[in-house]
Amino acid sequence: MKKIAVIGTGLSALSLAHHLPSLDITFFEKSWRPGGRISTRRHEDYAFDHGAHYIKEDHGVIGFNEYLEKIGATKNLNGAFCSNIQNQSPIEEKRIIVGQKGIESIPLEFHKKLRYPTEFSSHIKKIDSRNHEYFLLTDEKEFGPYDFIFTCIPFEQSKNLLEDFIDYKNIPTPNFDSIWTIMLAFDKRLG
Repeated sequence: MKKIAVIGTGLSALSLAHHLPSLDITFFEKSWRPGGRISTRRHEDYAFDHGAHYIKEDHGVIGFNEYLEKIGATKNLNGAFCSNIQNQSPIEEKRIIVGQKGIESIPLEFHKKLRYPTEFSSHIKKIDSRNHEYFLLTDEKEFGPYDFIFTCIPFEQSKNLLEDFIDYKNIPTPNFDSIWTIMLAFDKRLG
């Protein structure tokens, strides 16, 4: 059986593992919990979702909505949305998918149902190749051997790990706009 290492536990990593045939898969996550950048922060009686606040119902991933519903990770909401208030974009009614207990419940439930071993708090710093096998290295530990490695982490982090294996000269670096979130809680409903 092929041994697979998946670096990251965000939705792309979890979806990848879900769609692979039964293999010997191990996840590696630098955080203490699954979800990548998707997280729910809690303060007293308030919960703040960030990384992704919701999933579009028409995202295009076949079977994804049904699976998340089956495992009890999501609920559907209707709401009014404006994509760009500053440019006075129109307000649109949308149906969205959110987590049952905050957005992080989606990757938490997804990861739990997969039942693959996960090395949490393991920041992979380097990938070595020896005799057609791959090894993952942190500052303290070496993991391996693996037949295949998938990196499901942001581009710059993947590029740093894979530059010994991939020639990036002709691959354009993606540009991303920063998104800032301010989390405010009020003791009374506005409006």
